[in-house]
Amino acid sequence: MDSSSKSYSCEIRWTTKGVPHIKATNMGDLGFGQGYACSKHHIGTLLDQIVKVRGERSLYFGPGENDANIIGDAGYKYLGLRKLAEEGLNTIPQKGQEFVKGFAAGVNYFLKNAKPEDFPKWVRNAEWLKPISEYDLVAFYSDISLAASSRNLIPFMATATPPGPDGPAPTPPLSALPGGALASNGWAIGGELSSNGRGMVVGNPHFPWYGENRFWECHLSIPGEIDVYGVTLVGAPGILIGFNANVAWTHTFSVGKRFTIYKLRLNEEDPTSYYFGDHLVQMDCHDITVKVKRDGVVEEVTKEVWSSQYGPILNLPLLGWTNEFALSSRDANIGNLAFIAQFLEMDSANSMEEFKRAHENENGMPWANTIAADKDGKTWYIDSSRTPNLSESGKKWLFDKIENDPFTKLLLDNRIAMLDGSDPDCDWADDPKSPAPGLMPFFSLPQLSRDDFVTNSNDSPWLTNPKELIEDFSPMQGFIEPPTPRTRACLATLFSGGTGEGGRINKDDLVQKALSNKSETGALIRDQLVRRLEEFSEAGESEFLDISKILKNWDLHFNLDSKGAILFREILAGFDLASLKDAGVLYQDAFDVNSPYNTPRQLVSFENSGHIKSAVVNAVKALESAGLSLEASPGVAQFALISGEKIPVHGAYETDGAANILSPVNELPNSSREEREDLLGAGDYISGRTEKTGLKTGGYSVSCGTSFLYVLSFEDSGPNAQGVLVYGQSEDLESPHHKDQIQDYVAKNLRPLLYSEKDILSCSDLWIEEVVSD
Repeated sequence: MDSSSKSYSCEIRWTTKGVPHIKATNMGDLGFGQGYACSKHHIGTLLDQIVKVRGERSLYFGPGENDANIIGDAGYKYLGLRKLAEEGLNTIPQKGQEFVKGFAAGVNYFLKNAKPEDFPKWVRNAEWLKPISEYDLVAFYSDISLAASSRNLIPFMATATPPGPDGPAPTPPLSALPGGALASNGWAIGGELSSNGRGMVVGNPHFPWYGENRFWECHLSIPGEIDVYGVTLVGAPGILIGFNANVAWTHTFSVGKRFTIYKLRLNEEDPTSYYFGDHLVQMDCHDITVKVKRDGVVEEVTKEVWSSQYGPILNLPLLGWTNEFALSSRDANIGNLAFIAQFLEMDSANSMEEFKRAHENENGMPWANTIAADKDGKTWYIDSSRTPNLSESGKKWLFDKIENDPFTKLLLDNRIAMLDGSDPDCDWADDPKSPAPGLMPFFSLPQLSRDDFVTNSNDSPWLTNPKELIEDFSPMQGFIEPPTPRTRACLATLFSGGTGEGGRINKDDLVQKALSNKSETGALIRDQLVRRLEEFSEAGESEFLDISKILKNWDLHFNLDSKGAILFREILAGFDLASLKDAGVLYQDAFDVNSPYNTPRQLVSFENSGHIKSAVVNAVKALESAGLSLEASPGVAQFALISGEKIPVHGAYETDGAANILSPVNELPNSSREEREDLLGAGDYISGRTEKTGLKTGGYSVSCGTSFLYVLSFEDSGPNAQGVLVYGQSEDLESPHHKDQIQDYVAKNLRPLLYSEKDILSCSDLWIEEVVSD
């Protein structure tokens, strides 16, 4: 029986801030409730993404600027996510299939019964608001799994064409490359460090505030089978970050690589064939037909997408496709549907051991580290993301290129590993214990169990806990290298201990630490920087004296009233990330592997401070161009634009050396057509500065960063959690749940996350909805 003919029912208890507590008797009904409740808040974004993965953007919205919709549609049709869904749905365990089918039925139930005012304005009466199938959802879930890989390469697929008589086709600009990894913090505190001997977790993903990468909060329960609370990405099944009665967990975006680029040596006489060892291999040409609406008339356009044995040929910036070489990609997450079952198994785990087995059994995590703690005080870290398994010769080739080829290093910094596609030894190595050919098996993945803490802030697994370094991991999972300022800040925060006996940490300590906005970089170098500016003044450059006084009076935080914080931020913007991590033009001392989060810490000498002087001068000019005082605080310069209101917000930028991050710069591409409030009244571009910190005239309009923040402590009575979903539950600008949590964030006020039946039923905002399909 398919989802369109089956009857579904559930009970939804709606509580404070629009959080649904969905109660059902089986997985199909539970999925139905989640699909229905999610649609009430995010129907526009969800169906817009279904249009995207079907390859139908051009059909409904036209060709797009520079044919962007046509190119995107051709890429998605080439990937064939819908076909993979039809072929792969039956490979998902039965309960997972039932959940997905129920979810689709819940979306369709909302569509059938909703009134026009139940839809956001931007989608009301849209012709693409149509019923969906479970295959549409699975195709969309596949796209989520490709968020760190092929989703970002789609613009380069349908533009890759063989070189003609006039030479290679034009290549996109370098700016078209996908950005670096998103920021997130995950802390898991064990019984040795917690005040009550049980586990604690801080989940702090720094994700976009708009589009398909928003989080949505809910509680799912089937008595005796599953009882889990947390957040999921819009439209995704189950809970991705959250807790049950036994285990709590969070995720951070892995720095590892989910795909490789292969450089193919071409046949001199035919650029559509390449060498693989001593053999010539012919590329395949795929004619992809896309329906395009132009001036109300639908026509068909055919685009060519070329592929090798690895995957699509790509027209990457600066490289393209020449007579000598072409570039092709292979993706570890193509066809990965195991993560659906994996998350449902994690959600229902009765112990840390069961939670671990969910990772081992399914091995389907697409692109995230996992940081977890249980009620018994055990913690666990793993990067179980699907990762290419490089052969030893492949690793050697990559290391050599990193050292000697600047472009290979540039690609790697942008999450792209390039290998020799004509050398069979550079192909991925198969292992009989792998979840799929060419992937790393579970036993070889970096992981660590501890009784004190594990943490990750998007660096490699190496510094999960400096007391027990993880040193044996693939270059595809990162490197042993100096940590980022944010990782250093989080480690310093954890090692500072808490207010409990013997420095033990309690839940209130974690809330304070997560939202303190203290710049650990400022704590290290502010006084040295002040003295250096005084020295510049003493040497005859008196303009630096007033600047030094502003920094001297700065409270070392990025709170609303932290005067001088913005000046410090813009000074740091004058240094690249490498300079903030190791010896160079800022630090005199080098990173010390034996003191990994305490070094470097000493500014360069006065004689070598030319770059520091330039950074200060350029920061002053940038703030003047923005119309901001040098004493500007985050409360003056940093804001969220929500429902027409300009709301001052606290929080640091990625390079400020603090844990709590807000940013005007979104590293994860947003394909949603949702209204973008952050772009309205956000100010004018400041050349040379906006691309670094997001500073525009008037300040910073944030669109990314701390999104869902939750702090949990396991108590004798069960899980005790507080949290905030900063941008609210709903994408609808007219919904009361679109902006009802931003002020909670501003006030650093985390609300109780209602988990027990007693707490849910005693909520003053409770209303109960019985939902039964026709």
